Parts: sequence; C-alpha cells; structure tokens
Amino acid sequence: MKKKTVMCIFACSMAYTLGLSGSAPAQTVFASVTGRVLDPNSAAIVETTVVAKNVDTGIETTTKTNEEGIYHFSDLGPGNYEFSVSKRGFKAILKPGVMLHVGDTVSMNFTMQVGDVRETVIVEAGAPSSTPSRRR
Repeated sequence: MKKKTVMCIFACSMAYTLGLSGSAPAQTVFASVTGRVLDPNSAAIVETTVVAKNVDTGIETTTKTNEEGIYHFSDLGPGNYEFSVSKRGFKAILKPGVMLHVGDTVSMNFTMQVGDVRETVIVEAGAPSSTPSRRR
C-alpha cells in the first residue's frame, strides 16, 4: 500500500511539473528585424552586409543576406537604431531613426542602387516600411 501511494505522489507531481512548464507563454526582451535587399530590378542581392547599430549604446550587430536576399536580426535590444546596408557594386544605404521596443517584429526592405559603395543613399529617418507589430 505504501509503495502505491509513493508512486502515485511521484506520478502526480511529475505530471503537475511538466504541465506547468508548457503552459507559460514565452517572454522576450528583444526585438526582431527582418527584410529583403533587392537590386533596382527587384532581384535578390546575396551576401549583402546589413548592420544594426544601437545609437544609444554604440553596439553593432552584423548579418548577411541569404540566397533569397533575406536578412534577419532576432535579438536586438530596445533602443534607437540606424541600419546600414552595403555590397560591392552598389551604393551603401543608411537608415537612421528606427526605434525598437521589447517584442517588436519589424519588416524593412531595401532596394540598392548600382554605384560605388563609397556613395551612400540616406533613407529618410522615421518609421520602417511596415508598422512594427508588438507581441506581448
């Protein structure tokens, strides 16, 4: 009898513990930014360098576009950012004034112009090309 009680208590506590671990929603303290980098003909530009610089802290995070021209940042802290996009054979792009908040999911696409990478196209500061969605 005592063995059955111990086994029941053990099984019930395991079920309770496992049930609690799967029921809490995931919380994040980061924002994510993703998008595509295209040429003037809307073709993907592969291996383009995209840098997210937190203007408040000076911290820079760098990534490259994949074979579809897609870049992704998944762990940017909240703050004021400027994004720069560069690839040899194209004018660099600078987009200042992107404000990120905890839980933001932002989409920003860039179209690069053919030219010297030493030339920079500054995209008007302000909101990204699509409105951030906040997951809470």
